[in-house]
Amino acid sequence: MFTQPRFLPVQYTDDSIIPAIVTGVKRSVPPPPIEGQIPPKKRRHSLAGLFKGDRKEEDTGKGITKVVFMPRREYLRFFAKDEKGDYIGSEPKREWTEAELEETFGEYKPNYGKERRGSAAGRLGSMSGSVLVNGGVRA
Repeated sequence: MFTQPRFLPVQYTDDSIIPAIVTGVKRSVPPPPIEGQIPPKKRRHSLAGLFKGDRKEEDTGKGITKVVFMPRREYLRFFAKDEKGDYIGSEPKREWTEAELEETFGEYKPNYGKERRGSAAGRLGSMSGSVLVNGGVRA
């Protein structure tokens, strides 16, 4: 008797925000230290890192791979690739740094759960099946 409504499949438009895999991203160079300022401590490496050796993307020239959220229109302009992995974007191919990607596409980055991190409301709201009454006592 009753039928389900017929919804059209979700279509991507040029304004749709999509996750794009960007390869060959160069690390942003930290600014030079100011005179009189204490330099930051170097990160400790793990024992496994000693056996693998010091792998830096600048040494290999490959860069790093990042997932960047952006409108589909920008992906087709700057990062589109064909089935073989060859660049087919409408703009000339260029190298991007982490800072350039963050500056250009940072506004599209989703904030999954960042607003509740460390807050009491986030911890109390995640208690499934619990009802809080009388100032936080479980009923």
